[in-house]
Amino acid sequence: MRILRQARALSTGARAALHDLPQLERSFDSIKRRLLMPQEVETRRIPSMSLETVSVATMMKKAKGDPDRLKSVLRTSVSRLLREELMSLFWVFVRAKEMDLAELIFGLIRKESWYKPQASLYLHLITAYSERLDSKAMERIFQLLDESEEEGLIPNVFSFQTPIQACVSSTDFDACMTLYDRMHASTCRKDVRFYMYLTRKFEEAGLLDEAQKVYEHYLELRNTQGLRTLVEEE
Repeated sequence: MRILRQARALSTGARAALHDLPQLERSFDSIKRRLLMPQEVETRRIPSMSLETVSVATMMKKAKGDPDRLKSVLRTSVSRLLREELMSLFWVFVRAKEMDLAELIFGLIRKESWYKPQASLYLHLITAYSERLDSKAMERIFQLLDESEEEGLIPNVFSFQTPIQACVSSTDFDACMTLYDRMHASTCRKDVRFYMYLTRKFEEAGLLDEAQKVYEHYLELRNTQGLRTLVEEE
């Protein structure tokens, strides 16, 4: 194809990265896991997984289908939790993909006087939604990106790349392109090879105009930051 013919003029390393998509996807996943891991390790170190915290999590899961009962748990049990315990409860629900409960606790955390905006909180939510992507999850991902920016945060590049990869897997290329445009316009640090990955994926889907657009952006990035990538820097 025309774009891949142009790509033959690139360096040997760049061409190899463009065609070895499975390896490239594994590299993205490896970096993402390392970004997520520090927060998870930190969470396990917090002495907040007390019997009370476990008990509250259990009560909330049992009450999630009963709004009145859930409100009672929030009023009588969740309200007593300390900062570390509340954060721990959030991570428990995110890892369990109990997104309604995770969002409920996230909302409470944001109302606390000690709350400070953290990109990692949004990244974990976006990652969890991306793993079970549907129209509702996609809508929430866009909302989370908006909310994080309203709080003065610059979304981590994986806050874009993770749902973009999920969109590619589900062949939702309209949402994929919307997320891509937002990522490219963002001031977050870009991964050059992800642009190469998207170029190939759009070409495989027959979306040559989109592929050309991403490829041209790739060339711009390559000229400004070279071929060094997040993967190589890690």
